Amino acid sequence: MPTQWEEINFRNYVKSFSQIELLNICYPDVVEGLQCSPIRVDNNTSFYVTYFPNGDVGFKDFATGPVGNFWKFVQIKENKSFDSALLWVYLRLKGAGYTSLPKIKQNGLKSFKFTLGVSRVNWNESNLEYWKSYGISLATLNRYRVDPIKTIYFYPGTSNESSISVDSNNSYVYKEIKDGEIYLKTYCPLADRRSKWFAVADSKSGVWHGWSQMRQFGELLFIDTSLKDVMVAHETFPQYDSVSMYAETLNPKPQIILELKKRFKKIIIFGDNDYSNPNNPGKKNAARISELFDSKYILIPEKYGCKDRAELRKKVGKEEYIKIINKLINE
Repeated sequence: MPTQWEEINFRNYVKSFSQIELLNICYPDVVEGLQCSPIRVDNNTSFYVTYFPNGDVGFKDFATGPVGNFWKFVQIKENKSFDSALLWVYLRLKGAGYTSLPKIKQNGLKSFKFTLGVSRVNWNESNLEYWKSYGISLATLNRYRVDPIKTIYFYPGTSNESSISVDSNNSYVYKEIKDGEIYLKTYCPLADRRSKWFAVADSKSGVWHGWSQMRQFGELLFIDTSLKDVMVAHETFPQYDSVSMYAETLNPKPQIILELKKRFKKIIIFGDNDYSNPNNPGKKNAARISELFDSKYILIPEKYGCKDRAELRKKVGKEEYIKIINKLINE
């Protein structure tokens, strides 16, 4: 339990963190986007988490109806009142390495953020085969700064860290550089859904996959939903460029929209077709981005049984994939 001094201050201390930071610390397995529900037994991806630009978190359970912010999520998942949820989160912060309370300043309390680190390993036949199944070569993996890894580290401060070991035969790190800062995202495709992705960049960072590999000017730009789709596009349509935002639920900054429209004669949005979900959040995201860019959006038709471009490439092969995409582009 908090000491007497902490009891007076822990409420303000907890609230000095953004809801996104609290979610990442308390529930690192709950990620942004569509997933199986973490508050009930769920075999379908019917639970949606959204990050807002102000640092808040929103969620909705499409199957059972609950909706709210981070604090509502804690109350439901831990079966606690709001006051008890505050205390529960505070104790989790201490357990994660936040062992002392910061001094109160006139402009508020100090906030902490995680830093992500990894231990890389050499490429082997197993992890190369995974990417080869999508038609992605080692040269392309190197071009987009993808490396295999064996350990993921989480640094909540300068002297505390925690880590998890991952399958070195099929776990990867994506590295992006923006304004001199390095941003890492880990991807473990065969891991439990709660450990599939870890990333630190938030909605304010403006990080894009494929940005540094993009031409200065071009005829056509694809805006995809993942780095895997971007790399598939590079392998199959090298005459064009492709980028994706760090998360498909984010909105591009207005200045980025203007810049890309100046640099490319035509922009096409490729969204995820979540056709098995009645709400199809992938389609909604694509429509939203399409409206922002005033550009056409495309979904892989349901008849192919594929959610995105990478799945389609894996299923039908390179030649058929190119035919299908060309037809969709020119419709």
